[in-house]
Amino acid sequence: MSAINEQTKWEDEVYLLAREDRVEGGIYGPSNKQARQLANRTRYLKTAVESLQDYRDYTFFMTAEDPDGTVAGLAGTPEGKLFRVVVPDSEGQLLAFIYYQKHNGQANRLNALASQQAITSLRQQLEQDTGAALDGLTALQSGLQSLTAALMQLGLDEMAAQVTSMAASQKSQSDQIQALMLAFQSGMRALALVEATPEEVESHQLSNLYAFQVLARQLLPLDGFDPSAAGSGTGNREAQAKYPGVFAFGEPRGLIRLDVTSDSGAPTSKDNPVNGTLQVDVDGEMFTAYVSFKVQGASSAGYPKKNMKFELFADAAHTENVSLKIGDVVPKDKWIFKANWIDSTHLRNVLCYNLWQKVMATRSGWPRRDIDNSYVGKLGASAIDTGAIGCPKGYACVLYINGEFYGIGDFLYNSSRKDYNIAKNSPEQIMIIWDGAINIPALTDNGTWVMDSPSKPTAETAACLDRWRDFAQSAQDAFTAAAGTHLDKNNVVDFYVFLSFICAPDCVQKNTTFITWDGTKWFFMPYDLDTTFGLHYAGTSIAYPPDLNLFDNGLAMQVNRTFWKKVRTTFQAEMNARYAELRDNGLFSQRGVLELARDLLGRYTPELMQAEYEKWPNVPSLSITSLDQMMDWTRQRIEYLDTFFSYHQ
Repeated sequence: MSAINEQTKWEDEVYLLAREDRVEGGIYGPSNKQARQLANRTRYLKTAVESLQDYRDYTFFMTAEDPDGTVAGLAGTPEGKLFRVVVPDSEGQLLAFIYYQKHNGQANRLNALASQQAITSLRQQLEQDTGAALDGLTALQSGLQSLTAALMQLGLDEMAAQVTSMAASQKSQSDQIQALMLAFQSGMRALALVEATPEEVESHQLSNLYAFQVLARQLLPLDGFDPSAAGSGTGNREAQAKYPGVFAFGEPRGLIRLDVTSDSGAPTSKDNPVNGTLQVDVDGEMFTAYVSFKVQGASSAGYPKKNMKFELFADAAHTENVSLKIGDVVPKDKWIFKANWIDSTHLRNVLCYNLWQKVMATRSGWPRRDIDNSYVGKLGASAIDTGAIGCPKGYACVLYINGEFYGIGDFLYNSSRKDYNIAKNSPEQIMIIWDGAINIPALTDNGTWVMDSPSKPTAETAACLDRWRDFAQSAQDAFTAAAGTHLDKNNVVDFYVFLSFICAPDCVQKNTTFITWDGTKWFFMPYDLDTTFGLHYAGTSIAYPPDLNLFDNGLAMQVNRTFWKKVRTTFQAEMNARYAELRDNGLFSQRGVLELARDLLGRYTPELMQAEYEKWPNVPSLSITSLDQMMDWTRQRIEYLDTFFSYHQ
C-alpha cells in the first residue's frame, strides 16, 4: 500500500473538491491532493509542537562576527531541531525572535515573532501616529507606515512591502481612504490578538499562529487594490452584475460604507423623494446606482436623524430598476438605512434578527425554518429554494451624504412578499402586516393591518380570514383541539419564547407579519425589534422590567391577552421544553447575547462611535442604555424566565 510522503510545510490553503471533480486517487488525484495538503499541515504543526523544548535549549544571539546568529545556531543545534535567534533593538532590548530549523546543515528560516515589549510599543506608536482623525489621509499614511514596521517585525515582509507601496501612492480620495482604513482597522485588531498572547511563545505557538492567520486574512481585501483606478470615485473594485440586473456580494466581513450624492441632500419627508446616486462599499468591492430615496417610517420623519428608503435604478431617468444582493438575502431593488435613533447602542434591531434566525436554525427535522414550509409538497421549479429567509436582515453600516459623515446604522433590505415566498395574487397565500395594535382573534378591519398579498382579494381569501376568526375566538377546548390545524407548532412556540426572551412588547399585537401559504395554517413573523431588552419605544427610559410577563400585561388589549393565554395553555409543555433547549445550547444566555453584540460592535471603531455621538448628541437613549445595561437586564430576565418556563439546570 502506498503512503503520502508528507513534508514539514505549511499549506496556505486546502483544495476544495468541486462538484464536477471525480474522486480519484493517485499522486495528482483530487482526493490525494487534499489529503497531502492536510498531511503537510499536520507534519508542520507536529514538528512545531515537538520542538517546543528546543526553543528553551537552543537560543542564540546576534554578534558582530555572526550578524544573523545562524553560525552559532547551526553549531549548537542537532540536525532536524529548531533554534531561535534573539533580535535586539538599537538599545539592546529584546525586539523579536527569528525561528530556524537545522536541515542538512543549513538554517531554514521558519518565521519571526515580535516580543511583548515590541508589540506594545508598536501599538502605542500606531495609536499616536493615527491620532483621532476620522478621515485624515496624513494620519492614515503615518499609521500605515507604523503598521508596515509591525508587519516586517512579524516576518511578513511581502505583506509589508505591499502596504508600503499602497501608502506611497495614495491620493486624497475618500473611497481610497475607506478601503485602507477598513484594512488598517482589521490589521490593528489582529495585532491586538498578538499582544494578548503570552510572552512564552514556545508554549503558545498555536495561539500566535492563529493571530498571524487573522492578520493575513483581514489584510487580504487589499490584494489587488489599485489607487490609480480609484480617482474616478468608482472605488477599489467595481462590482459586476452576477446576472442581468442583479449585483451580488457575499456576507460582509466588515463595515458597509454608503456614499450618497444628491443636490437635495438628505430627505426630510416620506412623501417627497429626492434623487441622487448611491455607492455601496462591501469589503472593498463597489456597487453604484441611481436612486430615488425618502424618509422611511412615520416616526422617523419626526426624528432629527432619519431612516431612509432607497430605490435603485440602472439609469438617471429611473426607467429600469437594478437589484442588490448581500449575503443570503433575496436580490432587492429597495434597501433601507436604519438610523437607530432610539437605540444608541446600534445593537438591538440586527442583533435580534440574527438571534431569531439562530433560534430557527436549531430546530430539528423538516421543515426547519418557517420559510421552509413554503416548499412542502412542491416539485420541479416551484420546489427550488428562492433564497428567501422569511425575516428581516441587516448589516452594520456607515452613511456619508455628499462626502459628509451622516451617521452609523443598519443597512436592511426592504421586506416584501418575495422574502416570504408569497405569490402576488394567489387567493389563499395571504400576507398581513400588523401596522397598529391589531385585534388578533377578530382581525377587525379598522386600519390597524394591511393585506400585502393577495393584491386582489377574492371570496376565497375572505373565507380564509373567517376560518381564522372562528378558530382564534373559540373556547379553550376547541382552540386546543384545532391548534394543530391553524397554527404551526414550531413557529408559535419559538415566537412565544423568543419574544419573551428579548422582551418585545410591540410584537405582541403589532410589528408582526402574519402569513399563511395554504389559507389555513398561520405563521407569526416578527419585525422592527428595537424596542427590546427593556428599552422604551421612544428610547427615553428602560420602561419594561426584566420580570414583565410579556404576553399578559396591561400593555396589550384584553382580547389579545386572552388569545395568548389560550396559546400558552395549549403549548405550555412544548414551550417549557423549547426554552430549556435554547438555554442549554447557549442561545438564551448572557454569553449568547454578548457574542452577537460583539460581532456587531467589532465592526465600528471607537472613533466612529465617538463621531456618531458628536453628530447626534440628543439621541434620547444615550444616557439610558449601553452594552452593560443590556447584559445586566438579560441576566435578570433569564432569572425570571427560568421560573416562568420551569427551567432547572
